Amino acid sequence: MKKIILSLLLSAVIYGAIAQATQEYRLDTTATPVSNSYYSHLTVIDGRMNPALGYIQTGAFNTYRILTENISLKEQMTELFLKTIDNTAKDGNLILYLRNFSFAEITKATSEKGYFSFAADLYGSIGTGYVLIEKMDTVVVVKGLDVTKKMLAESSNFYKHFIASALSKLPAGSEILSTEDIANTVTREKRKLPLYNVDTFTNGIYYSYETFKHQQPDYTNFELKYAGDMPMRISDKTTNKKITNTKNIYAIVDNNRIFLNTVKGFVPASKVNDDIVFKGYVNVNADQKDALVTSIMFGAIGAIIASSNNVELHDLMLDYNTGKFISAKK
Repeated sequence: MKKIILSLLLSAVIYGAIAQATQEYRLDTTATPVSNSYYSHLTVIDGRMNPALGYIQTGAFNTYRILTENISLKEQMTELFLKTIDNTAKDGNLILYLRNFSFAEITKATSEKGYFSFAADLYGSIGTGYVLIEKMDTVVVVKGLDVTKKMLAESSNFYKHFIASALSKLPAGSEILSTEDIANTVTREKRKLPLYNVDTFTNGIYYSYETFKHQQPDYTNFELKYAGDMPMRISDKTTNKKITNTKNIYAIVDNNRIFLNTVKGFVPASKVNDDIVFKGYVNVNADQKDALVTSIMFGAIGAIIASSNNVELHDLMLDYNTGKFISAKK
């Protein structure tokens, strides 16, 4: 009993230390000015679905530290932009719509991997409106024995290059948007997707988020059998044979009920406040994608889960852009 109590106390101490360990994130705002920029003004709109910056590992014992913004990313990004132009800049305006800016580290026996995830849309002014210049959605991977400093430096270098290269680019798209349109990107983009504009969903088996969001099922000749409210058997209506290869199924809709495929089977989902939400199982192993997603969703505790190859039940929602499962706790 004493051992159990000691173990519980130790766990509580470790959890508390992890929960409280933070480190401020700062962009390196030193810059070499670019001459003849088309733009001299930048507005940053923070559209991150999850504003968590993620975490790093520091010290000899790889202590997890949650990254924080004492100075907002918007202010840091604007400061760097102003240092990247000079007095030859023309009077154009840029709007950066930030979708993701986050970090994760995974430690293995003899090495570490660091991940910096960045997603943003950049618009340039034309008259009183704005036209897309560039969309970016990428993950920068850093490897080594100790990747923290290098990963943080790479995030600054990446953003510096992203902004500096945009200064000589003119908008090339055809859709002209207002500042309000860009600020309401989530609503504007969802209105283009049938999934978010119907109350009655189309029956069928969907093999990808692409077909699911467009409500164009890949297969409709099926039947579900239930145990209570949960689907237990999927069969082909023509042959009455059980469909056993379910790993390739993304979602099923049956009589207006949505079921999403997780690592522990299908779970019910519903549309709430213009989001598809559900309680789902997440396979949080330590490969690149799962580690990154886990860190964004669950912070430092997620990192521990990731390193233990565990499966956990969480409140989730769909990222309407990618169809990935993300935390419903914004």
